[in-house]
Amino acid sequence: MKTNIFFFLLSILIAKTNVISQETPAFKVEVHGSGPAMYLLPGAACSGEVWQATVKKYRSTHRLHVFTLAGYAGITPLASDSILPVLKDSLVTYIKRTKTENSILMGHSVGGFLAMWMAAENKQLVDKLIIVDALPFLAGASAPQMTEAVAKNAYSMMKTYFTSLDSTSFAITQNMTIKSMLKNEDFLEALIGQSMRSDRRTLGTTMYELMSTDLRDDVSEIEVPGLVLTGWMDEINSTENEKLNEKLNIYKDQYHQWKSATLVVVENASHFIMLDNANAFFAEIDAFIANLD
Repeated sequence: MKTNIFFFLLSILIAKTNVISQETPAFKVEVHGSGPAMYLLPGAACSGEVWQATVKKYRSTHRLHVFTLAGYAGITPLASDSILPVLKDSLVTYIKRTKTENSILMGHSVGGFLAMWMAAENKQLVDKLIIVDALPFLAGASAPQMTEAVAKNAYSMMKTYFTSLDSTSFAITQNMTIKSMLKNEDFLEALIGQSMRSDRRTLGTTMYELMSTDLRDDVSEIEVPGLVLTGWMDEINSTENEKLNEKLNIYKDQYHQWKSATLVVVENASHFIMLDNANAFFAEIDAFIANLD
């Protein structure tokens, strides 16, 4: 009798929280809410916790699949030499198995890069794509003529950069990097903690693969509607306006072959747009979803 009561109470708790957690070699995923699928991919060295506000916002209308990728934020790393291609293929398998009508794939930074890569190779993977501050070829941002071959040579040192640092140097590096990407300091401690728990070989390898993989032509294969968000801060004078135009030109150049994508600048936000200016972030997503329903 006690056993039956226990399982009855457990079933009530599960139904109430509506959270399912599972882990594969390539990622950990938590599932919240009900409705059309929304897949949330975080960036380098981050856990799915960066999407907490997004989960709270959309869990009543969507079934959210919140990922933390292998090697990031304390998740067991992959042993393979190559990492991003393995993550990509594993994510595609999961999404194909769990997708619904009106499904949305949203990725930030490295997660955005993976989202583009998956959608370019699998045209029917999802119905909508949201890219949060990511480029098809990061190495080409400052050097548009850059090629994959040149980038592979130029950035090869990144594979061992993080593992070569002592603990103090690694902590200083991550602290400075995250501070430069975040306006809202309320999240600074959490992001630094996630970064410090990340596997250094994974960080180096994934950053190398990000820098040396060119998707500028590949995005022409993406047929679903896309929303590309990038952040901007301190637009206060002509000099800043000129810099904003320079940034926009980079994004327009890199995304021009993705014909169904819309580029939007979210002001008062740095790299972590969803944390820096959540209201504007959600307003853009709401408008994007509404226009496509």
